[in-house]
Formats: sequence, structure tokens, C-alpha cells
Amino acid sequence: MRDDGIDILFDLSGHTSGHRLDVFARRAAPLQLTWIGNPGSTGLQTMDYMVLSDLLLDGHAVRQQLTENMLRLPLAYVFEGGIHSEPVAPLPALRNGYLTFGSFNRLVKVNREVVAVWSQVLRAVPDARMAIGACEPSGPPPHLREWLQEEGIEEQRVRFISRTHFGAYMKAHADIDICLDTFPFSGGVVTNHALWMGVPTLTLTGELLCGRQSAEVLARVGLAGDFAARNLPELLRLARHWSNHLEQLSAIRQALRPVLQAQESGQAAMVAQALAQGVRQAWVRWCEGKPAADLSVSYQDLGLEPPQMLSIATESAAVAG
Repeated sequence: MRDDGIDILFDLSGHTSGHRLDVFARRAAPLQLTWIGNPGSTGLQTMDYMVLSDLLLDGHAVRQQLTENMLRLPLAYVFEGGIHSEPVAPLPALRNGYLTFGSFNRLVKVNREVVAVWSQVLRAVPDARMAIGACEPSGPPPHLREWLQEEGIEEQRVRFISRTHFGAYMKAHADIDICLDTFPFSGGVVTNHALWMGVPTLTLTGELLCGRQSAEVLARVGLAGDFAARNLPELLRLARHWSNHLEQLSAIRQALRPVLQAQESGQAAMVAQALAQGVRQAWVRWCEGKPAADLSVSYQDLGLEPPQMLSIATESAAVAG
């Protein structure tokens, strides 16, 4: 890399399998950035920047997590929902008469505390049901059933869905009204998939970057205020609120995909333009002998308008409480 004169080097793995962080630790290029691979710091003093969204990242706690400087963009990734053609189904609660919560996150994210919170949601909405996906064909792990039993959740209130092919996974959202998130590692791609199928996710916005993924996804369509809770009491208030506002939830369900489709057409170009401008800022600093520093690119910098948000007026968490 040094012989080839590489000026700017990107890491797209972070601390995931097969990463090459040892190369970045040796300062293979003058300017080094990490992006997309893992929602957390590399911990390397030689990694100059982490490319991040401009949403929900303010706060001292987030800044303390990073050894990198932040390069914040209006869009930090692209979700191409249009490749998934499964239609959005009507809100199942309208035919069932009760909410069905669901989770399609990998079961490794479902720890004992997550089950305790899910159980509190089910107790707060006594007639609700829960569907838990990503299970083996032989059924859920024994500890998952045990935790639900310890929480006093009746067996008939929880349905387990086996891991299956992608089309069936997307279609399974037809029976889910609202997804319940995991923590401290929240959903990312699964939250996007759910929104594409008209299903918002109730999430606890964490302090860690990995705990803010779902909240960021919801913010991109204007739903963070109604589905991203700051604490457990707020999460329970929101769950009760939506159990009593099924018509509004149904309207959101049918409106989500058109909003996402409207955003989708220009996403890739916007990310490319924003990234190019941000990297240019970082490179100019290096050429001028200045140390790396937090940088950002705005919609105004790009000469663009912010993307369309969900136009349905939803009540805020404060009103719901």
C-alpha cells in the first residue's frame, strides 16, 4: 500500500470476522477511516475518522466511546428496499383485536434483560401476543422458554418462528403489528426490513452506538418520537398508547413504504456526494498539517433538501404519557 502511494484507506469491517485492523494499526495510509462494518469504535489511535450518521449522535457519552474523530453525513448508508416485492399487509390487530409484537433479531442479541423488558411490555398490554423469530427448526433454545416462564408469561401468548428463506421472513411481517427491539445491541437491517413491510419498531435508545441503530432508522422516516423511547417507563407508555390507537398505527403501516420509496431513488448518489465532500475536508486538513478533528456534511452543504418524512401526524411520547 505504501509502495502504491495509497492516500486514503477505508476499513469496512471494524471488529468483525476477517477484519484487517492490524494493517490500520501500522498506519498503512496517511488518512484512515472506518465505516459501515461494525457500530462501535475500532479502538485504534491510528484510525482517524469514523463515518457516522448525523442523527441521534450528539452527547458526551457517544463522543467518549470513540478513539476516532467523527465524520458525520446526512446519510451514512443505503437501504434498497425496492428489491423486496412482498406487499404490505393490513394491520393484523384490526382483525385480531389485539397487538402482536415481534422480533426477528438474531437470538444472540436476546439476553435475559431483553426478555424481562419484553415481558413488562406484555404485562403493560395484557391482551397482546409476541412472536419471536430466528429460531432453529427444532424450536427456541431452552433458556428462552425458561426466561419467559420465570417472567410469568403464559405459553400461549408467545409464538416461535423458525429461521427460513428470505421471502418467508419478509412475509412473516404480515402477522406483526410492532417489532420489539433488542439491547444493548439494537436492530439495524432488520429494523429497515420491518419498516419496508410497514412495521415500526419500539426501541430503547441506548448510550452505545450499537444501541442507537433502530432509533436512527426510525428518525429517517420521522417516527423516532413515537417509537424510540429514552427509558423503560416511556417504552411501556408507548406500547400502551399504540394498543389504543390501532387506526393510526394502520395508517402509518400503509404510508411507510411510499415514504421509503421516495427516499430510495436518490440515496446512493447522496451518500456518494456526502462522503466525497467529507473525505475532501479530511484530506485538506491532512495536507495542511492539521490534526484530524470532528467534521460534518449537511444537506445544505450538498445543496439538497432533507428527505421526505412520514406525513401522518403521530402523537409524541409526552402526549402518549
